[in-house]
Amino acid sequence: MAFIQGDARLLLQDLVVAVLPLIILFFFIKCVPTLVFSSADAAREVMKVQDIIFCDRPDSSLFRRLLYDNKNMSVAPYGEYWRQLKIISILQLLSNKRVQSFRKVREEETALLVNRTRTLSSSVPINLSELFVTLTNDVSCRSAFGKNYSEEGSGKEFKKLLKQFLELLGSYNFADFVPWLGWVDQISGLDAKVDIVSKELDEFLQGVIQEHAILVDIYAAGTDTTATVLEWAMSELLRHPFAMSTVQKEIREVLGSRPYITDDDLEKMHYLRAVIKETLRLHPPTPLKRPCNMERTGGSANLLHKYDWKLPDGRSGEDLDMSERPSVAVQRKVPLLVATSCCY
Repeated sequence: MAFIQGDARLLLQDLVVAVLPLIILFFFIKCVPTLVFSSADAAREVMKVQDIIFCDRPDSSLFRRLLYDNKNMSVAPYGEYWRQLKIISILQLLSNKRVQSFRKVREEETALLVNRTRTLSSSVPINLSELFVTLTNDVSCRSAFGKNYSEEGSGKEFKKLLKQFLELLGSYNFADFVPWLGWVDQISGLDAKVDIVSKELDEFLQGVIQEHAILVDIYAAGTDTTATVLEWAMSELLRHPFAMSTVQKEIREVLGSRPYITDDDLEKMHYLRAVIKETLRLHPPTPLKRPCNMERTGGSANLLHKYDWKLPDGRSGEDLDMSERPSVAVQRKVPLLVATSCCY
């Protein structure tokens, strides 16, 4: 269900399952035909057979203002420019060789995550959502920019700026959906906020590198979508104790007496891979077609190895609020607060 996120996505999902489970539902937003589908056959037809026809995103004034007039790979129209961006991204950042070159970065940041968790008080619930964002933010920063900006004095401000940027990308603005009510965006302050965030982010990226349009893609996607997948995976495991114990048993058997999980270990964890794939099925972070990248799960796997997890105040998994909120990635509406005890 491309381009539909948050509660609207779930409502449309219920609609097509209950009423039209095997056919495509048409409705119109700003005179643009939008498809909502739930069957595997329809998904295959749209996302594989007819991929070229459906690959472009609808035009958005927010995307144009925040993503350099649609010059980012995630929103650029399909064509020669997009193909060149893809080639550059794959060769410079996403090839197997490049991903493996960042292995030490991932392992170092994962070790810091485990140590950071150990220093937190066991009597106070841990904000696992914030820990996952910090982990993916630091890994993405070091991979894309060559340094960890969370260690700088302005690190908190930059994380706050990135959060605002991602929230704005997922905002609903009247100008795009009901053009004659576009003036509401000015009164609500949305237009002013877009201008401020765009200017501040541009100033930061100008200080890093001139070719900042591509870096926004890599950095924002690497932080937001990865943290979201880890957050939803842990949420589902807390709701399903048998799955939690099974994946922890697998991780601990593969690792043995060694202190930290490596990328090679992750390839042997078949149940963990199944957990991530099921998480992506239940909570797809974006409509982009990306393979399951096991290297991204190292932080979560190490936490599952080192600690036992449960909800605070004796609550059961059934009590966990699984509401979603609109953003670039479909995130939890409330942070994931958990209690933990050290095992290894």
